[in-house]
Amino acid sequence: MTDMPDWIQDATRDLAAMSTVAEAAKYLRVCKRTLQREIAHGRLTTVRLSTGNGASRTLVPRAEIARYLVACAERRAGGEK
Repeated sequence: MTDMPDWIQDATRDLAAMSTVAEAAKYLRVCKRTLQREIAHGRLTTVRLSTGNGASRTLVPRAEIARYLVACAERRAGGEK
């Protein structure tokens, strides 16, 4: 996260390296379903890990949350919703 604005680095400093979708949604103050839609539309990249029993877990990297915050701020500054 070296090219990120200082405010993004400060805002994400205490996040774990990987967060569940529910944890990331809570951090971003959106509902889990909203974050799932953002992921489905390709606005947020996730990592899927196998739990070893045939199931998998979707995780959001801290750097991806930071990138998403920058993209949201840029969209807002440009007048997009």
